[in-house]
Amino acid sequence: MKPFQVGIIAGFVVAAVFLANTMLTPPTGHAVKIDYDAFTQCLADKGVKFYGTYWCKECTEQQKEFGLSWQNINATDCAMEINNPGICSDAGVNKYPTWEFADGTRKQGRLSSAELGALTGCPLEK
Repeated sequence: MKPFQVGIIAGFVVAAVFLANTMLTPPTGHAVKIDYDAFTQCLADKGVKFYGTYWCKECTEQQKEFGLSWQNINATDCAMEINNPGICSDAGVNKYPTWEFADGTRKQGRLSSAELGALTGCPLEK
C-alpha cells in the first residue's frame, strides 16, 4: 500500500470514529427547566432582597427574566420610595441592582438564576 493510501484510509477511520462517537453519545448539556414561581418563592423565603430602579437597564432585564414570578421577589424600587423615603439610602444601597442576602452579604449587578441558586441553595430545576 502506498503512503498516500494509508493517509486516506487513516482519515476515513478517524472520521468514522468521530461520527460514531457523535451519534452515539448523548448531549452533555440539557436545557434546565426552571420553575420560576418556586424559585422566586424560595428566594423570598430565604430573606433575599432586591434593590433597583425602574430606569436601571440591568434591573429591568433581571425582572423580565423572572416574568410574572417577579411578584414573589422582595424588591424595592429605590426611585419610587414614596411610602418609605430613604429606604435604600438608609440601607446603604447606592448602586443598582443590588441583591442582599439573609446573612447581610450583598452582590451588585444582575445575577443569573444559577448564581442566585448557588448563593441561596434554592433549586432551579422542576
